[in-house]
Amino acid sequence: RAVVDGEPRQLSTFDADENLGAIAAARQCSPLSLQKLLRGDLEIIVGRALKKNPAERYASVQAMADDIRRYLENRPIMARADSAPYRLRKFVRRNALAVSAAALIGIVLLGSAIGLAVAARRTAHEARTTLAVKNFLFGLFNAVDPNAAKGKAVSARELLDRGRQRLENEQQTDPVLKAELQAVLGRIYFQLGLFAQARELQLQAVDVLKRSDDTPVLRARTEIELSGTLRELGELDAAGSAVEDADLQLHSQVDSAPQDRARALDARSRIAVSRREFPQARVLAAAAVELARQEPVDDELLGNSVLAAGNAEWGIKSLVAAEADYREALRLLSRVQGADSPRVGMIHGNLAMLMRSSSRYAEALEEAQRSLAIATPALGFEHPFVINSRANLGLTYYHLGHYAKASELLEPAADAQRRLLGKEDPALAGTLINLGLVRIERLDLDGAEHAFTESLGIWERRYGRDFPGAQGALQGLGVVNLRRRRLDIATEQLEEVQSVDERKNVLDDYVLFYTLGELHRLRKDPVAAATLEREGLRRAARDTGERSRYTAFSHHYLGLALRDSGDRDGAIKELRAALVSFAYIPNADHPWAATSRLELARLLAARGETRKEARQLATEVLDIRTRFLPPADPRIEEARSELSLLQGDPTPR
Repeated sequence: RAVVDGEPRQLSTFDADENLGAIAAARQCSPLSLQKLLRGDLEIIVGRALKKNPAERYASVQAMADDIRRYLENRPIMARADSAPYRLRKFVRRNALAVSAAALIGIVLLGSAIGLAVAARRTAHEARTTLAVKNFLFGLFNAVDPNAAKGKAVSARELLDRGRQRLENEQQTDPVLKAELQAVLGRIYFQLGLFAQARELQLQAVDVLKRSDDTPVLRARTEIELSGTLRELGELDAAGSAVEDADLQLHSQVDSAPQDRARALDARSRIAVSRREFPQARVLAAAAVELARQEPVDDELLGNSVLAAGNAEWGIKSLVAAEADYREALRLLSRVQGADSPRVGMIHGNLAMLMRSSSRYAEALEEAQRSLAIATPALGFEHPFVINSRANLGLTYYHLGHYAKASELLEPAADAQRRLLGKEDPALAGTLINLGLVRIERLDLDGAEHAFTESLGIWERRYGRDFPGAQGALQGLGVVNLRRRRLDIATEQLEEVQSVDERKNVLDDYVLFYTLGELHRLRKDPVAAATLEREGLRRAARDTGERSRYTAFSHHYLGLALRDSGDRDGAIKELRAALVSFAYIPNADHPWAATSRLELARLLAARGETRKEARQLATEVLDIRTRFLPPADPRIEEARSELSLLQGDPTPR
């Protein structure tokens, strides 16, 4: 009955309960691999040999032997040769080496074909772009054709505006190509200092490129440029978002160039500098420089990256390293762009900034003048960088004690920034702080208060009250109220600055120490004043050296605190030390050094043996104040009266 009626089981269906394990062990394999081995051709051959219907079985022993031989030779067996996929699998197994080689060659050919197709598409795109740009430029420069211009001079700004209008009206241009042209125009608007126009074009370009899957690198480059524009406009959060997206695009491309990644890092470093996050800026700039130094080296990119590194080093008060970076950037960019390029002018401005931080004001003046001389012809009088260069030159004159010259530069600079950049621009806020300092020295306390108040409002609305710029403006207001003897208001303002400094671990606010010390002295607490002045002096001398502006002021105010506490000898010692520190300017030729001389002369006049020195000091005071201050300034009359008293009355006071 089993032979006649029962269907035999397939070989691969036997399991461990039927001694499959022992059989597998005898065949030196596992039960699972044995089942896999039996499945397929072998069980089909056995199954056909056991068919109930003789017509379905092999016709002869030879036919069965032939199928077994085909199985051993990895050829299709006759029992199932009608299946095309099955025949293909057998062919692959029988010719494994050849098929593998062919497959590899096929992959290479396929990859090459894809690469050639992409390259061809890219070449075609570039050709279309080149032709479109050429036609665009021909159309643009038709404006200077004498037949069209008719004797009228056409400026670069007018050409740009014409091109922008053409793009806005063009409906047939490929969207990606139009975005590329918008990015180019945006870049030129940026170079001309027209940041609002640049932002509008760059935003439009990025919006289109985000919808295209074929342009991730172009999108990243445009976003990097957009981030620079937004940074100049003070939109730091938006700038950060733009460059972060650019970073993401570049890292998603295995073939993204190191130069593009370096530009993204450079942009992020500059944003961090604008946020006053100098340690982070230093890390980012170092990474950018490392990428920029990879072969082949692009000197322009390397110069810009080294410049960014210098800005970060300046921010953390690593002035020697910052100067080395600035000078390397100067060398690289002078070689690439020429010594009269605006970028080179900018580096001279940065060197002036650094030298002011080092109390090297004579050198700072030379660098600031050189920066302005390079930038003005190249960019024009009302370019934001040129305006800022005039303001920085004014700040240098302020530090040198030439307050009238400083005001002549800073007042128009602030007006121009307000008119061209808007009333909320961070560059204006910075200029207003410097203008407030100048107005204090010119005894215009109302004007100083107005400048500091306007600056504080801009910073606070932009970045919050704790931002360093806002705190600088608040400190300026504290000094104004100190001069006015509004001591309660001054205390509130200066203690707020002190609280923020402590919370942020700011250790180099030397001005705050001697200003707070002076506040305590005016409150008739010279002991507390002297304590603050000594700490400020210790920090200033440690960080900026003995011959520096900050050390000189610290000695001066400590001298006043000691005088008021009754320590006249200590006061004389500190005022003499102040004059030594003021020698960062040759012969201590500065209005504030004159004030130190005057206070020292008053102390020395009380002693017969030093009265002659006191007269000499008073003579120097009158000479300096007459040369530096306007004729009607009451400080000149103060010096004249003191000298007259010393010359006429020999009685010690």
